[in-house]
Amino acid sequence: MGIQKRVLNFLHDKINAKNRERLNNTTPTLICSNCAGGFIYHWLGLQFRSPFINLFLTPEDFVKALENFDEFIDTPIQEVKDSGKDYPVGVGALGIKVYFMHYKSFAEAIEKWNERKQRIDKNNMGVMLSNYAGGVQAAEAVRRLALCA
Repeated sequence: MGIQKRVLNFLHDKINAKNRERLNNTTPTLICSNCAGGFIYHWLGLQFRSPFINLFLTPEDFVKALENFDEFIDTPIQEVKDSGKDYPVGVGALGIKVYFMHYKSFAEAIEKWNERKQRIDKNNMGVMLSNYAGGVQAAEAVRRLALCA
């Protein structure tokens, strides 16, 4: 490993240690539209308390999932066959697609989804939209939701 990578890892470890030291809430449910929540849980050394790990939703589907959260979470996700992707894709309530991009199989993805879904604490949730498309409509919709009040 080169010196630049070692320095970067050292700094990253120091930042994470400081953040863990400052952390007061050790059981948050992070609802994220992409892998960012998994990174945050990992960096802080916390248990995954959300099914939204190692996957992504489009900004539009993420907003729809938030607006209909109970229905989306309570409805089983079905496999999308022949999605054209080299990773599993599922579809849940209201046609919301879930792209399980870091899983080898749909069975593995659903097993983890269902396991982590049981840990959701609706009274201790944080929501994060990563809007790579650049449109403001999804961000504005998330901001208007009662979840963010």
